[in-house]
Amino acid sequence: MDREADQEYLGEGLAEELLSKLACLKDLKVISRAASFPFRGTKPNLRELGEKLGVSAVLEGSLHKQGERLKITVKLINTERAVELWTEQYDIPWKDIFTLRNKIVYVIAEKLSITVRESERKIMEKTSTQNASAYDLYLRGQFFWNKQGEHLLKSVTLFQEALALDPQFALALAGMAKAYVLLGFYNLIQAEEAITKAKEAALNALHIDPALTEAYATLAFISMGYEWNWPEAEQYFTKVFAINPNNSAANERYRRSSNRSKATLRKRKWSPKPQCLISCKPMPLLHGGQFEKALEAAHKAVEHGPDSFMAQRAVGLSYMGMEKYDQAIEALLTASRLSNRHAWLLFELIGAYMLSGRQEEARSVLEEALAQSNALPARIFNSFFPKVE
Repeated sequence: MDREADQEYLGEGLAEELLSKLACLKDLKVISRAASFPFRGTKPNLRELGEKLGVSAVLEGSLHKQGERLKITVKLINTERAVELWTEQYDIPWKDIFTLRNKIVYVIAEKLSITVRESERKIMEKTSTQNASAYDLYLRGQFFWNKQGEHLLKSVTLFQEALALDPQFALALAGMAKAYVLLGFYNLIQAEEAITKAKEAALNALHIDPALTEAYATLAFISMGYEWNWPEAEQYFTKVFAINPNNSAANERYRRSSNRSKATLRKRKWSPKPQCLISCKPMPLLHGGQFEKALEAAHKAVEHGPDSFMAQRAVGLSYMGMEKYDQAIEALLTASRLSNRHAWLLFELIGAYMLSGRQEEARSVLEEALAQSNALPARIFNSFFPKVE
């Protein structure tokens, strides 16, 4: 999509919306945002791209919004033969964007000989708002949410502005919910506040639209990531699958988080992971003591998201396992900065300082951790500062 600075949010937003709608089709494999978006603004060799991503066709386009009109050019290209299967230009009022989104999806399905089932049609044609201005603000909010870090604060503001224009915009409420969830992880607000506000927004969204999978997925993540309530998380995931069995992001998260997933999910190859899942990939390797492999996975995660504190954290922990403490400290300091000095990172930084013999620096960070978290478990304190007999 077009990379003009003031319209980048629009290109990303519409591309992601098309990805989401196409992913509803059971008979169509759709590569994720994380895998496809790095190729924006490039002219790759289509055959090589097709082999790398495992796809037979690429959808590309350009757009320009001027005032209340939108110009879009869309191309569907066969990657093996590098020939256009379909191309079309549209010049429409911005308010007609909802109709155009669905039209493009149906044409793609037709050109790829994909049958659209009635259940899939209902999901694809669902629109959470008819207010084009509110939708524009929502796309801006999504754009900043994808940047994560402190950009999450901006995303919440934009979702709130969208709701001011359309109080029944359930998808904007769901956007707020997932933003609050990550605000807690980035330590930009207290975890208790994050959980409370995220749950409130998600439940309000479901009050408006009881079939909103995005809200159920966020509630599942809260149960899983904050509260460790696996039975409740599974109930929410089950809701998602009942509404949209082809929700690949929820499927992947569930498969990784639940030891009962093998019995409940179809075996399939999963699309490349979104950033949060890429950042988590090194963790099982770390727990298994495979520190070199964990470091390799962690560096790949950093390449995908250099501002992800979880990715930088994984680099630091990998170096700690390899007993390369100076590199570990450097990575953990970066992670602590990106996480707004999250308590997790402070505790791990204390450990890295102690293992490298830098006790004074460890004690300094300990004071900060104590001030932030009110109390430090005695077992952690004793492991770092054992009594000298």
